[in-house]
Amino acid sequence: MACDEIPGQLPDQQLLICQKYQCLAYTAALRILHDPRDAEEIASDAINRSSQLPKSTTAIAPASKAMWRSSPAAAPGTGW
Repeated sequence: MACDEIPGQLPDQQLLICQKYQCLAYTAALRILHDPRDAEEIASDAINRSSQLPKSTTAIAPASKAMWRSSPAAAPGTGW
């Protein structure tokens, strides 16, 4: 089911989770189409990567806060 098929509005964090899983699946499919002989390795890699993605919005909040704290302050004129 695509993110835009879910009835109602999704909060930004839920949409982000959905987009990350879609991107992972799309990338794996493209890699398999490019070289079907590596399909088993690609599928294994995709499964490993999906286990690292957050499963809920409660998992995103602490990670987002940690990332925000570790980000350097934007320097003037850098476009950040």
